[in-house]
Amino acid sequence: MGITDLWKLVSPTIHGQTLTAFALEGLWGHVQDEGGISMMTIGVDASSWLYVVCKLQAFQFGHARSGENPELWTLMYKLVALASAPIHAHFVFDGDDRPSIKCGKHVCSAPHWLTQHLQELLGIFGFTWSMAKGEAEADLAFLSKAGRIAAVLTEDSDAILFGAERVLCL
Repeated sequence: MGITDLWKLVSPTIHGQTLTAFALEGLWGHVQDEGGISMMTIGVDASSWLYVVCKLQAFQFGHARSGENPELWTLMYKLVALASAPIHAHFVFDGDDRPSIKCGKHVCSAPHWLTQHLQELLGIFGFTWSMAKGEAEADLAFLSKAGRIAAVLTEDSDAILFGAERVLCL
């Protein structure tokens, strides 16, 4: 996912920090008119989550014995971890106009089989989501540059190339 070795290239600029510490650091000075605190919004690349979850489960020893829908359980545990941080997460899914060829390989144009399930879980957790016109990373970079989100949470380095100002990788 993304440009090969781009994470290594930008490694001198990487600052290790937990998501909670990052969010709390960003809370200072964000007091709403009513006196409440506005939560930081993080944009999440939903498509990279789906890719990573399926990749993790596909080659895991004992996958067949891990119960019904281990991919959904993994997504749920990731959402629980995200919900425990003092942030609001907005998920963006790849849209219909994403490129049909990436890195010289044809990309499946059908929605990922977990998309609808993840969208339902997002509603349960109170997170918002949207569908990009093309690639989710491009929409997230736009939201980042526009100041609508504080950072992009993704495993895909393409968000950097699209111009995201802050990229978080768990």
